[in-house]
Amino acid sequence: MVACAAALCTVGVMATPAFAKVEKEKHVFGKFVASTTGTTTGIGTVNKLQLGPYKFTGEESQNESGEDEFGPLCKSVKATGKVVEGESESLLQTIHFSHCVTNEGVGNAGEGLKHRIVVNFNLGIEFHSNHSATFGEIEPESATIQEGTVVFKGNSTCKVEIPSQTVPVKAGTEKGAESEFEAAMYATDEESTEGNKPAEKKFGPFRDRLNIETEFKHVKSTVPLNKSCFDTKFGESKNYNNGVIDLEFERITLKNGNLAFVPATDEA
Repeated sequence: MVACAAALCTVGVMATPAFAKVEKEKHVFGKFVASTTGTTTGIGTVNKLQLGPYKFTGEESQNESGEDEFGPLCKSVKATGKVVEGESESLLQTIHFSHCVTNEGVGNAGEGLKHRIVVNFNLGIEFHSNHSATFGEIEPESATIQEGTVVFKGNSTCKVEIPSQTVPVKAGTEKGAESEFEAAMYATDEESTEGNKPAEKKFGPFRDRLNIETEFKHVKSTVPLNKSCFDTKFGESKNYNNGVIDLEFERITLKNGNLAFVPATDEA
């Protein structure tokens, strides 16, 4: 009986680890890959831009037939950043919005009068491999996004502030970090270096550049109210969550290197 009890005790001790909590592996949706450490640049276009009360339309004019025509929403949109050699699940870029134009109604809307507003601003965007993004400010000497508020610089008496936030909002939650979204899409542009020996030696058989398309919706913003910018309720500020930032960047280039996005592979 004593031997039997001892044996049972031994079995119990050996079985205990089977009930230990198993840590859940973090899901990886893909990697941004840089072949070297350096700076990145890219030129883009704005397809849609609405922040706070302002819906950007571009320069407005009339053609020979008297029909309204609109130019680009912004004169230029550029992406700049710094990357470190290797793989990463995020890519930090500063987006420079230059000469973005909107026209605001003045007085009685029936009179058709409009006030032309031009704004410039820089927005830090950290792109994540699960196709979400975080907005904020980027310190000049930092490689991370900072909590802060981006403010329009323009000729309007109403200033729009864009606070730090994650888009979509759900992506900022613990559950959202393990989910995949469609707010930002990535693709690698491969340019053959065949026939160009210096380029082939430097970059390999292909020069990789990164394409990014975004469709950020429900972007939050705030308009601080003052004597020159106010509403009939005389509140301290007015909050909005209807913002849209729709961008396209083709061939974001890493100086002297390759920059790509490699999606995760499904394992059998």
